[in-house]
Amino acid sequence: MRLGAEFAMFLIFTTVKPLSEMARQKMAPGSQRTRGLTIGIKPLAAHEARFAPVKKPIFLISVHGPDRPGIVYRVTEILARHRFNITDLSTHRTSTERSAGYIAMIEGYSLDLAKMAALKRDLGLLMSRMKTVVTVNRVPTDIL
Repeated sequence: MRLGAEFAMFLIFTTVKPLSEMARQKMAPGSQRTRGLTIGIKPLAAHEARFAPVKKPIFLISVHGPDRPGIVYRVTEILARHRFNITDLSTHRTSTERSAGYIAMIEGYSLDLAKMAALKRDLGLLMSRMKTVVTVNRVPTDIL
């Protein structure tokens, strides 16, 4: 996750035996900064760390093009119309010497897989109208 100039990463891992406070401190010395990184370890209760396998096919939709008002609205409106459930959305504005660009990454799943072809068609029409590049890729869930 990125916020301004900062970047954060959360990892959940398991161990055979619970880690003692001393073992956790050896792995990541609290809020000490190590090589420019702030590292912290927090134990989770079993119910907080429970893993649930993905049951629906996950898709990643990327949108690249010139920055302009309404990009997020137009893309998400099409997704909603096709019963696509957004689980994560991130955007980024870029700039070059000539103009500003825009990148959106949208993750989610379709509530109606039979509509994916129609969804791709409508995103393609939007792509033509807004001079953007839109890609739809299925995420291999066996690696999640």
